[in-house]
Amino acid sequence: MFDFVNKDPQDIIDNIIGLFEKISGEKLYPGDPRKQFLLTLANIIIQQRVVIDQACKANLLRFAQGNSLDELGKFSNVIRSEATAAATILKFAISKILDIRVIIKKGTRVTPDGSLFFATDEEVIIEPGSTFVEVKATCLSKGTIGNDFLVGQINNIVDGFPYFRSVSNTTISGGGNEVESDDIYRDRIRNSPESFSTAGPEGGYKYWAKTADANIIDVAVYSVNPGEVTIKPLLNNGVLPSEEVISKVYSICNDKRIRPLTDKVIVTTPRVINYDLDVTYYIHNSNSAQKDEISSKVNDAIADYIKWQKSKLGLNINPSRLIANVINEGALRVEVNSPVYKVIANDQVAIDNNVNIKFGGFEDD
Repeated sequence: MFDFVNKDPQDIIDNIIGLFEKISGEKLYPGDPRKQFLLTLANIIIQQRVVIDQACKANLLRFAQGNSLDELGKFSNVIRSEATAAATILKFAISKILDIRVIIKKGTRVTPDGSLFFATDEEVIIEPGSTFVEVKATCLSKGTIGNDFLVGQINNIVDGFPYFRSVSNTTISGGGNEVESDDIYRDRIRNSPESFSTAGPEGGYKYWAKTADANIIDVAVYSVNPGEVTIKPLLNNGVLPSEEVISKVYSICNDKRIRPLTDKVIVTTPRVINYDLDVTYYIHNSNSAQKDEISSKVNDAIADYIKWQKSKLGLNINPSRLIANVINEGALRVEVNSPVYKVIANDQVAIDNNVNIKFGGFEDD
């Protein structure tokens, strides 16, 4: 990594003190008030150098963060994705068959726990002769907080109505996203030139697919048959796309302003390659007193490896990286019974299945 200005504190201090001594012809000793005054000035200059360097780097895509990154995105007409709310389908039921219509107003609230609320997106009617109706509902709090409520967990009504009997979600809630992270947003800006072409390049499809959801970190695009394009998105932490995400990607990439006229777009989930992780690690006898600390670091290193392995499509299963990570955290030796090195295709993702981590004991070199 380079710096626009020299930020090394000792270099700056030596330069200031040396310049003063050269001009004055006097040697400044540690207790000299003049030296203490110059050290105070040096501290201010050091901080200013850091700020100047950060300000200069904020103009470069590689280093920009936050608002600076947002401004760089505007040059390519790439806007950071805002937080979105989770959604689900609610089924409302009444206590008996009626010969009148029961109206359930738009905005009727239901909660799973009394603190998080979902509200119906539109007004619906339970017609005479029927006892239930289904309607889409959206979480009133944006972000991932509304995701992953299982079927039947959102079941407490807040805004009751006559003849009400029960309510529950019939689908797992999902689709909620936090504000797009800097890393994912930066990657979209970097790939934005691909979107300028209308000829249907691989990079163009990848760019537009990533605009569908802020959690999409990788996209596989390939064509097996002439005029047919298959798109497979992967979400953060190796999560496979839901039907809602697949629908969003398809809607964007199949738009006639983006898709070449002759292309048939297919959006589906990546293929999963599951692997078991069975690792035994050993610690040097001389480090026995640090056993708990090293074991904690080893577990974190293995967790990082698992996360890395499913962070990208087509990433070969590579136990050598796992061994390096564990040894770097203080282990003397590592035995990896599983996984073994395996090449996987560009539309596949390797996801851990059974994880078994064992401490094998203390050893000498």
